[in-house]
Amino acid sequence: KASRDGLPPELSQMEARKYLRARVRARGKAPLPNFARIARVEGNATPEQKILATMKAAILAIEAALPIGSVDISPTGEWREDIAVKWRKEVQDANGAWSLMRCVVLLEDVISEDWIKPIIGHVQNCLPSHWKALD
Repeated sequence: KASRDGLPPELSQMEARKYLRARVRARGKAPLPNFARIARVEGNATPEQKILATMKAAILAIEAALPIGSVDISPTGEWREDIAVKWRKEVQDANGAWSLMRCVVLLEDVISEDWIKPIIGHVQNCLPSHWKALD
């Protein structure tokens, strides 16, 4: 059964869950996605389809929990409302791992470096560009 925030049981331990209904989120007044509906698949779905649907809900939960300041939501910002709306639709419409990973990369790219823990930033700098992984 889905949680109060609509997250399916598989995602109930996500750290983002604590912040979905918190104030001052970057999503502003945008309603929470219907995570349970997004994660739901037909009974004959393959394991890959089930994982993809769950990952879509997880990624949307992470974005929904982002605090103000973590992304630029100004009218000319990288995560202004029209872009965020299109991104959410792209996540929901992703038909495979590649298209979903592309959405993750887009979100990672707009998160302000001020919000990245130093140890994570160091690890990221040691890795090849994530855009390279999508080639």
